[in-house]
Parts: sequence; structure tokens; C-alpha cells
Amino acid sequence: MRFYEMMINWLTLLTVAGLFCTGAKGVAVADRVPRMVPASLILLPDTAPHALVVDKSRQELYLYEKKENTLIRQAVLPCSTGEAAGDKQVEGDRKTPEGVYFFTDRHPEKYLSPVYGRMAFPMDYPNLMDLRGEKTGSAIWLHGTNKPIRPRNSNGCVVLDNPHIEWIASRITLNRTPIVVSETVAYVTAQQVADLADQLTAFIDGWQAALITEAPEAYPAFYEAGWYARVTWPFEWQAVRDRMKAAGDAVGLEYHALSLCQHKDHVVALFDQVMTAGDVRVDVGRRKLFIRMSGEQLSIVGDVFQSAWEAADTRGHEGGRLLVSAARYLEGRLQAHLELSRARRAAEKTPVSDLGSSRAVY
Repeated sequence: MRFYEMMINWLTLLTVAGLFCTGAKGVAVADRVPRMVPASLILLPDTAPHALVVDKSRQELYLYEKKENTLIRQAVLPCSTGEAAGDKQVEGDRKTPEGVYFFTDRHPEKYLSPVYGRMAFPMDYPNLMDLRGEKTGSAIWLHGTNKPIRPRNSNGCVVLDNPHIEWIASRITLNRTPIVVSETVAYVTAQQVADLADQLTAFIDGWQAALITEAPEAYPAFYEAGWYARVTWPFEWQAVRDRMKAAGDAVGLEYHALSLCQHKDHVVALFDQVMTAGDVRVDVGRRKLFIRMSGEQLSIVGDVFQSAWEAADTRGHEGGRLLVSAARYLEGRLQAHLELSRARRAAEKTPVSDLGSSRAVY
């Protein structure tokens, strides 16, 4: 066998084994079809198929992409996190927070100090779980830098080289793409992730079905202990829902673009919720549930809406209150449609001779 044929066969074997890959724009590309996947990435929607995972112990950021229901690690990028080890607790502790976060804004270079490099993406720290843990601090970003990357060299942000932050920017969708930060990334099999995704999806389906068909007394089965005694929105929701049903407009709820990401004992479920009644559809918003896992037991411990700001308190009931607001808006639209239909039917029954006095004369 000639030398070049031996080389081709050898390179082919390396590529199949996942040991030889090249990436665009200087980005190191890891195994294209990894045998194990991060336990934190349970489900990504087709409409926003990318997710970022940060391993603080290795000072690496991983870009994952969902392709044909398969999670593929597309890039391994060197990063720098906070100078101090551990999870962020208080403002100024120079630690990088750990958890599931989303990017709320995008700042191009012209609006940044040189230390932030060519681009920056603010993260939604502190989120509801951080507030409940009485953690403080703000301005945690993913950003570039005007200096060489050094391990554990930031004030708490996640820092990438400028070429890498520019390359990854097109894969970030604001208030949608997750970044999961952990001290050490845990890996599980793809089947384990799929089984957990099925369990969580069934839980969310049951929760949403209960909102439509059940009385508020059934809701505590889906929420943390003590939740029922602290809120009033379930009864307001029931009143609006039942009024529309009595008027012949059965209310429905749908969710789309579901993502599920895990950190320790809780999962963050993010989805776009839509309320329907007949032909009328109302976008409720991008809802975010914090779901605690205790063995096989699941319970909602926080219910908010994803935006550029988090709830101002730690109760985490914003989701229910805005659901009621959306229902009242839908009820108003249905009532307006009904009144318009009545007016049209009345006009159709009015004889033409009766309209003469209202005609304009030019």
C-alpha cells in the first residue's frame, strides 16, 4: 500500500473515532457525536437549538446544538470565570454564580469599555432561586476581553476571547438561549436525559390540563408545600375561566418551544404559552417554571415570566397573576367580538328605508 493511501485510511479512522476534527474560525471542535451528554441539558426546542455549558473546574465553555433530536457538542472554548472559587453569594465576592441563566441583552463594542472586549451579553442573575437564597450582586455577563485569557481572572463574569465571543454571538437568542454554569459538569447517557424529558413534559402537561379543567383545590399537587395558602390568583383564574366557559367560549392553553435545563435539584422549564378560546389566540408570554426534583417527586417552586428583569420579590407567583391578566384580556376581546357580531346582525335585519335619515348628502 502506498504511503498516501495509508495516511488517508489513518485519518479516516481518527475522524470516525472523534479524535480528529477541525472547526471554523479557529474554534476547537470536540466530539461531534459524544457518547455522553451534560445532565443539565434535558431538552432544547427546534426554534432555539443552542445552549452554553460552563465548567468552572476546567475553565471551559461548551457550545451544544440540537440536530435531529441529537445533542451535539460543537465547540470547546477556553474561558475565564471569577477569581474566587465557589458559587456567588454576595456582591463583590468575585465569584461566578452557578445555575441556569438566560441572556437578556446584547451590547456591541461601541457601547463597551475595552475590558469587555468586542461584545457582551448580560445574564439574568440573580434569578428567582438566587433571590430565595438571599444572594446579592448583579452585572454578570458573558463578554470578550482586551487581554489574553487567563484562568479564573474575572470579577465574576464568564469571559471569552474576542474571536470566540463574536463566533458564538450568532448562536445566542435573547431570553431563550440558556447558559448553565457549574463547578464541574456532570454527564449522563442520552437515554437518561430522554427519560427525564418525558417525565417533566408529562408533569407540565398535567399541570396545564389542571389549570383548564380542575378547580383550584387540585393545583397544590403540582406546587411546593404551603404554596396554596399564599396565593389568590387560582380563584381569580377560575372565575374568569368559568365565565368564558358559561358564555360558550371554552378556554385552552398551549405551550411551544419548551426547553428544560437542570442545575442540582431543580429544573428550569422555559416555554411560550398561548391561551385560546374559539378562533381567538392570546400570547400569554414566555413563562418560566422552577421545578424541584426530589426522587420521583416534582413540584413547582417558582412561576415567573422571562424578560429583561426578574420578579421584584421571592414569592415567584408572577406567572399566575399574569395568566389571570391574559384571561381577562381574552375575555374582553371575546366580549368585543360578541358585541360586534350582534351589531352586524342587527344592521343586516334593518330595512334600507330606515337608514335614509342617516345618509350623508354631498
